[in-house]
Amino acid sequence: MILSLPMESFRLPFEISGLYAGCAVLRGMIRSTPEFLLLEYKISDTLIGAFSGGLQTREIAWTDIERAESGKGFFSPWLQLTARSMKAIDKLPCTVPGQVRFSIPWKHRRQVRAMASEINLMLSYREADRVLERLPGDGI
Repeated sequence: MILSLPMESFRLPFEISGLYAGCAVLRGMIRSTPEFLLLEYKISDTLIGAFSGGLQTREIAWTDIERAESGKGFFSPWLQLTARSMKAIDKLPCTVPGQVRFSIPWKHRRQVRAMASEINLMLSYREADRVLERLPGDGI
């Protein structure tokens, strides 16, 4: 028997600042799907605001995520994803290998905690599915 979780689809804007010695910022949207987290983002300059890169997308499979954490920073809340391997987040800027931290606008501060909880719950259900598939017999 496979456990399933009716996952709410969520969408949240994010920002990663301090790129290229503070000269650029990454802004985008994080969305959930049943199979992966989808990141859509653009990199733009912070000096005169004239440069903006093209829209990029990155899919992070649920199996590549180890956990999600959230918190309230001094200026903005944050969501941090810890990956099972560095390859999962190789195209994203991160200061700690295997972890990426997204700054979330203040008006979405309540959604950040709910998103982290839902991601961790989804990961728990996925792990339970893997364990049940390895058990002999019918499972539960």
